[in-house]
Amino acid sequence: MKKEVKLFGEKKGEKLSFSSWDVIEIKIGNEMMKTFLRHFTKTYGYKVAGLSYGSFSLYQSMQKGEKWMKKRLKMPLGDVVQEISGQPLPKTDYLKLNLICHNPEETEDTPMDERVVEFPPVRFYYK
Repeated sequence: MKKEVKLFGEKKGEKLSFSSWDVIEIKIGNEMMKTFLRHFTKTYGYKVAGLSYGSFSLYQSMQKGEKWMKKRLKMPLGDVVQEISGQPLPKTDYLKLNLICHNPEETEDTPMDERVVEFPPVRFYYK
């Protein structure tokens, strides 16, 4: 079953149709987490609400004011994954990340289950 997401940002007016087999590829190198989040927002028009690597939570927008989160935002994303997971980076050239985003069309009347938007996994090339 395919899902469809209306895009904003640089891809405004387009729609992203995806199944559980699809991925989004982002090839910007091992940039700071803040740069990754800005790139995603600029390209797709959605602000990331949560970012994870496997079972490890890397970013939650509601915690961006916390001292430890400010530190993470300035670190290369690969380094954040290593620090949080306590594991070396995989031998592949990419990290498989999962994210949820804030709905840019959200209003006070938007039902709770429509306030966040799921995207396919992101294949983040860090090498």
